[in-house]
Parts: sequence; structure tokens; C-alpha cells
Amino acid sequence: MSFPEKFRHLIELSEDRVAVPDFLWLAYAVCAVEGESCGWQGWILESVEKGDLNADGEQVSADTEQRCPVCNRPLYRTGVERQFVLNSKAGPKLAYSYDAVPTRFETGEPKREKD
Repeated sequence: MSFPEKFRHLIELSEDRVAVPDFLWLAYAVCAVEGESCGWQGWILESVEKGDLNADGEQVSADTEQRCPVCNRPLYRTGVERQFVLNSKAGPKLAYSYDAVPTRFETGEPKREKD
């Protein structure tokens, strides 16, 4: 798969070019607001912040839209919430158990794979 050249600057990001949060809040949510809701349940991002834990932090760009990932209906946040603090010494995620294909870019529109 190749990606549009115009998005290379977004895809090839390094950590020093993004706002890395210092802490975040997760909320346990359920998809049970409407009659057509699907019943999904799981953790969502409530707040992602940079700064001092004891003061109002600076909001960091994150997907905090409270919509169901399955049916896109509104979610209900239960009272179950947890705060997580960044471990700056943790480093990158554990090694992947698969080989990654090199990222390729092309000018113009990317070719669509046939169904």
C-alpha cells in the first residue's frame, strides 16, 4: 500500500514534533443511550493533558468524541474513571510479532485495490 506524498509530513512524525501528554483520564462507557444502541462497552479517552497534575493542564489533541466505535451512536460514561500518568522512561511499545511493510509514498491519488 502506498500513501499520498502530500501526507508524508504527517505519517513520518517523530516524538519531538507532537504534544506528548503527561497524564490522561479514561472513562468506562457503554452504548446504551438510544433504543437502537448496540450495547458496546469499553474504555474511552475522557481527557488528555500536558502539565502539572495538581493544576488545570493544557488539553492535548486527542479523539475524545463520545461516540460508539461500532454503531457511532452516543455513549454513556459510567462513573468508572481512572487517571494514568506518563512513565517517561517506558520507551516505545514492545516489539511487534510481525514484519512491517516499508512505507511508500506516491504523487497523485493512491491506487485503489480491486475488491
